[in-house]
Amino acid sequence: MKKQNYKKLWLACLASLAGLTLSTQAQIVPTEPANVISNYYTSSVNAPVPIPDLSTNTATFNITNAVGKVWDVNLRTSITNSFADDLDIYLTSPQGTRVAITTDNGGANDNVFDGTWWDDQAATNSSDANYVDLVPQPTLQPEGAMSAFNGENPNGTWTLTVIDDAGGDIGTLNAAQLDIATYVGKPTYVTKTYTNSVSTPIPDNASINPTVSVTGLPYRISEIKIFTKTPHTSCGDLDVTLTSPQGTTTTLVTDRAGGSTNVFDGTLWYDNATEAVADLTTPFQDNVVKTELVPEGCLGAFNGENPNGTWTLNVTDDNLNGNVGNLDNWWIEITTCAAGVNDVN
Repeated sequence: MKKQNYKKLWLACLASLAGLTLSTQAQIVPTEPANVISNYYTSSVNAPVPIPDLSTNTATFNITNAVGKVWDVNLRTSITNSFADDLDIYLTSPQGTRVAITTDNGGANDNVFDGTWWDDQAATNSSDANYVDLVPQPTLQPEGAMSAFNGENPNGTWTLTVIDDAGGDIGTLNAAQLDIATYVGKPTYVTKTYTNSVSTPIPDNASINPTVSVTGLPYRISEIKIFTKTPHTSCGDLDVTLTSPQGTTTTLVTDRAGGSTNVFDGTLWYDNATEAVADLTTPFQDNVVKTELVPEGCLGAFNGENPNGTWTLNVTDDNLNGNVGNLDNWWIEITTCAAGVNDVN
């Protein structure tokens, strides 16, 4: 099935969901690797599911008879809630991989996730979106990255967990939709690392834009990892993004570490790391490096792109407070594949 036909089918399926307003904006499936057979699977939850105060609520999607391994996952939620910041939403695969969709985003605004597509390829991540009361966000990158599911067997029960973690406001999960693209074929992988070792100061209230050049790398991107060594006396001043040769930009971190010192002085950023920078399990501490983190945006946003060309790291110190730092070095590891994804036989 061609990608464009799939998008039409996707939207048609949504129209049958009770209480879910159909969006005319098709979702993005990354360009598939070469020489594969593509498959698409859709499941909806049994809704509505009440979301009382201070409660944990679940709904499930069942995928059966799917062929291949996961290449891309998109989720749509229709949630009415009178205080979006109360909500923590997670998606868990049949294999137990858990991805944070949103935790404590949206402020005091009502119903901002009422019809939202959560998509690694969306332009805005959930942590940095501009929320407006009673205006649903049409598309958002999840707080975690759904590319963490890539390579898994899609069959089984997927669980959507919706937590209300504060009192005073309630809501309802009116409907939800899970769409999974899989790919079948014997994979051929190429993994290469590209390094910029030029030590560059990060001045107060200023930006630097170092680059690496990628040439001759075959196939399409299936995974990105990026390493940054950025000692800084107030890491909460830092906004860091990565831009591909195709112009796609994703956020590693924005204003997350407060006044902590040197916490990104040797951090590996990738989508299936165990701790997310936007939803920490352990707090930042001075001179204790977070060695592995899920970025604030999704590195899966680059999946399916041609990797060749100039990659740009933008590092901004956005606070004129006398604290400065340095980008000692950084590197990007790019994995491409010609057929299928992880462990496809």
